[in-house]
Amino acid sequence: MFQSLDSVILYVNDIEKSKMFFQKQLGFTIDRDEESYVVFKFKPEDRTSLAINLASVSGGNPGKQTIVLSTSDIDKTYQNLQSQKVNIVVKLQNKSWGKTFTFTDVDGNKIEVIET
Repeated sequence: MFQSLDSVILYVNDIEKSKMFFQKQLGFTIDRDEESYVVFKFKPEDRTSLAINLASVSGGNPGKQTIVLSTSDIDKTYQNLQSQKVNIVVKLQNKSWGKTFTFTDVDGNKIEVIET
């Protein structure tokens, strides 16, 4: 029926501020920029993308979404984001399945990081 996850969209209040956050602090690259809608990828060949959509144009609700990113070195990722003063809302935790922590973007959307 389905082949893959194509994209995740977060609704934001300030497209320029959010673009800077995802580029500079998280290391995403812009794949497509249509002013009120911006698509990011980690690498150009990635099949899945993350998009931000200006809430005032799309009617979305900023701060109500959650995405999950995976990493192979969560300790280093956690320290890196702490040093950049990213808003970490759930500190690094050990779970039965691996490690996790959660931070927010500039609009309060939650971004959980996992290492399994």
